[in-house]
Amino acid sequence: MQPAVEQPRGLGGRVADRPKGIVVQHIEIAVEGTTVRGRLYRPEGNDPAPGIAMAPGFTATSRFTVFESYAAGLADAGIAALLFDVRGFGYSDGAPRHEVNPWAQARDYLAAVEALRNTGGVDAERVGVWGVSLS
Repeated sequence: MQPAVEQPRGLGGRVADRPKGIVVQHIEIAVEGTTVRGRLYRPEGNDPAPGIAMAPGFTATSRFTVFESYAAGLADAGIAALLFDVRGFGYSDGAPRHEVNPWAQARDYLAAVEALRNTGGVDAERVGVWGVSLS
């Protein structure tokens, strides 16, 4: 997982308000020739934290402030949260744009879980997924 270039953040150009003690890192994950992008919200410190991969549901994107708030809340509770856009949506690459493909989205989730398992400060044995709607 490589740090990505700075991206626009959330609605209104800001990251959702977050408590102190949370680090946000922009990430890129290569999946089947496409770049999936997101942000890793994690607690500060060196202790391995459980991790969770999370993507918005049907046609939504990580730009929605509510999803940033969920990710920040999880990080505040000690859980590293990887909030990402599935291919073809939001900050992620992929064509056609805005086409819902559950099989491709499932592979994006698998790649996000694998990326979390290989991220320093995340407990590789305690990684799960979170989703709403058709995510």
